Amino acid sequence: MKRCFVISPIGEEDSEFRKHADDVFEYIIGPAVKESNIQAYRSDHLMKYGLISTQTFDAILNYEFCIAVLTFQNPNVFYELAIAHFANRPVIILIQKGEKIPFDVKDMRCVQYDLSIRSFNERKYIDQVIEYIKDLEASDWKVKSILPEICIATSTEEKNREFYEKREHYGVEKSWEDLLISAKDFIYLAGLNLNNWKKVTNFEQTILEKAQNGCKIRMLINDNENPALRELVDNNLSTHDGLEVLSATINKNYKLYSEMAEKSENIEVRKIRHGNLTHFQSLNDHYGIYNPYFYSIKSTYSPLWVFNQNSDFYSILKKEFETLWDANDLEISPPQRD
Repeated sequence: MKRCFVISPIGEEDSEFRKHADDVFEYIIGPAVKESNIQAYRSDHLMKYGLISTQTFDAILNYEFCIAVLTFQNPNVFYELAIAHFANRPVIILIQKGEKIPFDVKDMRCVQYDLSIRSFNERKYIDQVIEYIKDLEASDWKVKSILPEICIATSTEEKNREFYEKREHYGVEKSWEDLLISAKDFIYLAGLNLNNWKKVTNFEQTILEKAQNGCKIRMLINDNENPALRELVDNNLSTHDGLEVLSATINKNYKLYSEMAEKSENIEVRKIRHGNLTHFQSLNDHYGIYNPYFYSIKSTYSPLWVFNQNSDFYSILKKEFETLWDANDLEISPPQRD
């Protein structure tokens, strides 16, 4: 399910600010996002252990879009709105009728609402928010930057990915474990033999727990009969020994992951018999990891990229995985080539 972060004044319990914020959330934002099949969160809804500010910034940067309630001219709201704008995140603005819209945001998508019973019954502002959401979804949650040219480079593709000269520089178990733990909707794992995932602490337990909570897990592992396999063998070994060792590892890991799949309908494993995987990749609904297989460099020492869901590279790798997944559905005959 898509997610929206609501930037809003909150205030103390039973205060005027809290009552107003709750009413806006319950009678305008809540119905609009529910009908749009989107889950909305405010900062006081983020109940995970850790710093609220860190979780708030993470939500602003990684959820599909934000809704900002500017009523009461709250400084925290403007601070968070500025972060969203600098990161080029889509934002729908709400402000109560009668309040002055700040000059710097007056040209943006804005819903000037009231909380009258008539407006609620007529769905006046609910439908307006829904239309804005439809517009954003149609644009794949991408908006044109409102910032000067000098700021654009820091908020686009270059900021959406990190580069590591060697895979080993990315970190050990904890770095990889984060991809599993942070996943909510799906986890895609693809690689020559998916051997490194077995080294992650509590890998099987984490995967099964995620599957139990509705997360879809798909694993692609190379097939021993794939004609490209011989050329992908580690160049530091002799061709015969390298292929033999790799084939044995593939068989062992495919059996392990298949046994995991038998424990949950949300876990699936397929062998890559059609097509050629030239890299290791892992994706969840927030970010991905890409590590190419080079002939001249052992994969441990080849470069690695980490990219978030706003990166164009994320979309490319997601499509690549899904295409290979469909091509290796054993219930469907592979396409015939002329």
